[in-house]
Amino acid sequence: MTEARSTAPQRGDSAGAEFVRAMFNLITGALSIGVAVMCLVNVFGSTIEVDRLASHTACEGQSATCQTQYTMWERTPWAHTLQLSTPAGTKSVQCQREHILVGAWHCTELGKAVTTTPSASAAPAVAFSTTAPRSVAPKGRPPEPSPSPPAPSEGDR
Repeated sequence: MTEARSTAPQRGDSAGAEFVRAMFNLITGALSIGVAVMCLVNVFGSTIEVDRLASHTACEGQSATCQTQYTMWERTPWAHTLQLSTPAGTKSVQCQREHILVGAWHCTELGKAVTTTPSASAAPAVAFSTTAPRSVAPKGRPPEPSPSPPAPSEGDR
């Protein structure tokens, strides 16, 4: 007769394996939650610091009174890409942490001044008028009448 063997693990052998598996699951879960929190902080936090550094980077080489205005701000967990309008033109700046998710922020300009081109769906530009504009009279004086076209002569009819 054949002996029936139990497929269940022996208690002495599985206690260590269960402990290792439980510790692995605990450490993996804690690391996953920690990375998720760091990603959220990088996307939704640190806005003031990144704002200041990006403005400073975009204004390099310009006057001390350089003012910037954001035209685009793209946030990801590992970097923020911004387009800023400055007196010298529109500039693209990328800010990221020193070590992907941790460390100090630093910003670099992605290229020279970005030139904006009109969209393909934009309305065409209005053509310049060929007639001279009417003169505006100074206050207190009525405007001068526009000269009327000359009357056709007998020979032109």
